[in-house]
Amino acid sequence: MRNILHTNHDCCLHEWKGCPNDGEQKGDLAALASIPLIMTLGNSMLIPILPQISRELHISSLQVSMLITVYAVVAILLIPIAGYLSDKVGRKAVIIPSLIIAGIGGGSAV
Repeated sequence: MRNILHTNHDCCLHEWKGCPNDGEQKGDLAALASIPLIMTLGNSMLIPILPQISRELHISSLQVSMLITVYAVVAILLIPIAGYLSDKVGRKAVIIPSLIIAGIGGGSAV
């Protein structure tokens, strides 16, 4: 057997016998890899209703297209900050207030 130092798990600091957390890591990777897909789908779901949004709100095509643009710019700016904060203070401490703010924003838009 070969010695492999694996800094993520204490189980791997000795002789390599297979890490019991390998399945967890694959699930974590799949979850992380799905984030861009979900964000893209979120934007894509708006595209078919942009003409209806324009008619209902009596706004121009440029203003409607700014909905997606502003969302994307805010995401580009805030996602790295949220990631840094979640590393420093923990995921729950960042995710829960973020969900509350998103809920308030969604509720106020109704």
